[in-house]
Amino acid sequence: MHLFKLLFEHDMLLEQLSAPGDVHKPAKESSLEDFMKPVPTYSRFYLTATRLGDDPKFGLNVLPDFRQLVYDLQIALDAKYWLRSDGKSERDLWTLLETATTDQALVGVMNDGFVCPLPGLTNRQGLREQMAELLENLDAGHVALFLEKAHHGVDFHLFSKKNRYPELFHAFKPHIRPDWRFFSINGKRARSERLFQFETWTLDRPPHGFEEVFRDTRL
Repeated sequence: MHLFKLLFEHDMLLEQLSAPGDVHKPAKESSLEDFMKPVPTYSRFYLTATRLGDDPKFGLNVLPDFRQLVYDLQIALDAKYWLRSDGKSERDLWTLLETATTDQALVGVMNDGFVCPLPGLTNRQGLREQMAELLENLDAGHVALFLEKAHHGVDFHLFSKKNRYPELFHAFKPHIRPDWRFFSINGKRARSERLFQFETWTLDRPPHGFEEVFRDTRL
């Protein structure tokens, strides 16, 4: 059995854009003052997967159709080209990913506006240290894709100014079949490792905010 999980969070403030490794930590709550003044907000998405069985594996790349998922992501986001941390650029996302390391990031260039490579994330430099570059790209309309090390490979962490959930929902829904299940998860509900890997202990009764997507599910 293969499980694909799409975690989402919308209308996030600058302070809520915690590092990719902080996906399990609670985001800062918005205050009344935040709602009374115009402040930029952002969306983020975390793509991961599990291969269930006697020896479970965790990571987006454990899915047999991983390459197709990357292609579907590329089509859904419709970037002009992708720019990697080392300065290499390609129109084909897979070409960059198959030679990328898990400390690198990519910018999906969406228009002719300014764009700069995102520094790779290391043990000594996290997202906070490159927040200026990230926000500059997001505010210009581009998307940012971080490669995050999973237990058995890699996961994707996607940031954008625009809410791109509809595009992602429709891109991955066609993969659904009896042995390939799709869960759409409110990221605010998955704030612990135990909840993040709910499929290992309560797959038949997912927690609140963990919704399974079926072939006939509509937005």
